Amino acid sequence: MSGATATGALEVRDAVVRRGDFEVTVDLSVAPGEVLALTGPNGTGKSSVLAALAGLLPLHGGAIALGGEVLDGDAAWVPPERRGVGLVPQQHLLFGHLSAVENVAFGLRARGMRRRDARSEGHAWLERLGLADRAHLRADRLSGGQSQRVALARALAASPRLVLLDEPFAALDVRVRDDVRALVADALRELAIPAVLVTHDAGEVETLATRELSLR
Repeated sequence: MSGATATGALEVRDAVVRRGDFEVTVDLSVAPGEVLALTGPNGTGKSSVLAALAGLLPLHGGAIALGGEVLDGDAAWVPPERRGVGLVPQQHLLFGHLSAVENVAFGLRARGMRRRDARSEGHAWLERLGLADRAHLRADRLSGGQSQRVALARALAASPRLVLLDEPFAALDVRVRDDVRALVADALRELAIPAVLVTHDAGEVETLATRELSLR
């Protein structure tokens, strides 16, 4: 597997995130190697904040910067595909007609990696997450928990500058949840990049997060 990628801190200043009639203003910073847990009741805008960080929801004020580069705000806009962000949404949205390993390799291929190398990297991440025996199975034949692990592998394999995790373990069977959580924690430490975790699980805050920010 490839080593840690050079990165920088995530800085969010007076960011106004709006979805429909809902609006939240956020200030936060996450250093490389830190995992910030966004917590709070449903409807407080946690997933909307992740969407804004990923570039799926434009800001209505303030700014988002990563490694000193302004991604949104101050008359700047970097589209999602150029942000270097690994996003694991609640709905994992795999390419159903592709195999598990092809899904993981997709982001690597988009960055110019050769097919053989991308597939090798994809296999390594699937093995790490306990899915080596499902590598060649079509994504639409995977269980919900298996699909979520593929989505995690896809996000982490692409050497992102920032990882965004939206309830990433919710679909996992309780028998594998703790193991996968520990594997992801190890991977984030290895990558040494900023990460933002949305969760309602106090155990995930305790085992994964270095800090917590509660939205109200």
